[in-house]
Amino acid sequence: MEARTTLLRHSHAVNPDMAREILAFTPAASVRTTSRPLARAVSPDTVEGVYCRLPSAAGRRTEGIGTVTSRGVLIGGRIALASSRTLIAAGRPGIHARRRGWFTHLANPGILEQIGRADDDDLARGFTGPSRPGVLDLAAIASRQLDRVQAATTLNGTIPLRTARTRFRFAVHDAGPNGPAPSPSFTIDDAGVRTLVVHAALDAAEQLATLCEDIAAHDWLLTIMQRLVDGLDEPPVRAGRIERIAPAVEQLLHLWMPGAHTEPELSWVWAALEGRPGFSRQWASIVARIRNELDLSILRALSDGATPPPTTGLRRGL
Repeated sequence: MEARTTLLRHSHAVNPDMAREILAFTPAASVRTTSRPLARAVSPDTVEGVYCRLPSAAGRRTEGIGTVTSRGVLIGGRIALASSRTLIAAGRPGIHARRRGWFTHLANPGILEQIGRADDDDLARGFTGPSRPGVLDLAAIASRQLDRVQAATTLNGTIPLRTARTRFRFAVHDAGPNGPAPSPSFTIDDAGVRTLVVHAALDAAEQLATLCEDIAAHDWLLTIMQRLVDGLDEPPVRAGRIERIAPAVEQLLHLWMPGAHTEPELSWVWAALEGRPGFSRQWASIVARIRNELDLSILRALSDGATPPPTTGLRRGL
């Protein structure tokens, strides 16, 4: 699974009705929405047929034929996310996947039938390794889906702060019935691509997709806010720190709610990430830095005999 995340191309958070309009990709298919504990809207799945090489780390000539499912997600009316996912299944004995019509593959959305030899570990290492031309590219599919969300005509195209898209890859191995699953493995490569490898039961595809989207959204929040506070000491913006912080505090800070939509049986994944790399510890450090900046801005103004900047609303956000 791949997820791409960014700030919705709109001047303020959208309400549930507008979120449904933005994500209404498929006629007669409903957009799922929830408002508690955090607003979340999910588009219907779109299905894309693919026939391509699979990313074998060993360089084996392994192909896949089937479909990839994608969807758009809006979180808190502010975060725009798109994800693309598929399950790679071994081909049926005695039946060649290429000989079956596409209607057979379309009847099983989100499943790629493997053609050729490659084990799960080989394919997972290939997927999480460096990108290779000519192989399955879930990132490109997710990116197109996110472009579709951002191109909605109901959006005004105004954004209160500059943000970048993040890319998050998820490789989920079937845990099977034997013994406890290994701890999740989280890495960030030199290009800034995040990768999480998890061992879990594959019979809960929807719950796993929601978990991965939740993690990707919170990783994006961490990334954006960390870059913001890291840039506060740069001379060009030193004099206008509050103005630089304000949009993020007003529109993003309250969206931090890890595991808000994660099923209880998958909460152990979040617990592992809180241990290492420590998402919430990093977030607490960011919030403390912003709070200190607001306090210092008031003290500086008072010492200079000026009127303190209006930080009441920002303080409430902290």
